[in-house]
Amino acid sequence: MANILLRRLAERGWVKLTRLSSKSVRYALTPSGIGELARRTAGYFQPRHAQRRALPRPARDFSSQLKRNGVATIVLFGESEVELLLDYVCERHGIVFVRSADFEKARQLAHRSGGLLLIAEKETVPAEETPAESLALVLAGVAK
Repeated sequence: MANILLRRLAERGWVKLTRLSSKSVRYALTPSGIGELARRTAGYFQPRHAQRRALPRPARDFSSQLKRNGVATIVLFGESEVELLLDYVCERHGIVFVRSADFEKARQLAHRSGGLLLIAEKETVPAEETPAESLALVLAGVAK
């Protein structure tokens, strides 16, 4: 499958194939391949950067408050569409962010000094909310 994909990339001019021997081939990214990679990477990160900039003030304030109250680690159990934003908020305030699919491991990590366990429940996030607004709801729920 990898060879098929590499041949397709070569057909598009993104990868150059050079046969070194009857059994080996060297693959090199072409300038147009580098351009395509850069375009796709930017396309991937631009919406996420916009989400981070749109992070509601209550979420930023709450994360700052967590830091002031001694929370050193936030452990997220489960999957949530706010994971990327939560990671960003934690990084911004010097809080360690850990995600775990194993509840017992998540509980033990959060039990350590300064830990906070968040349990992700996709069903509780309204479909019309953006990830940034969802994070504000999650954090507001933790504050209660």
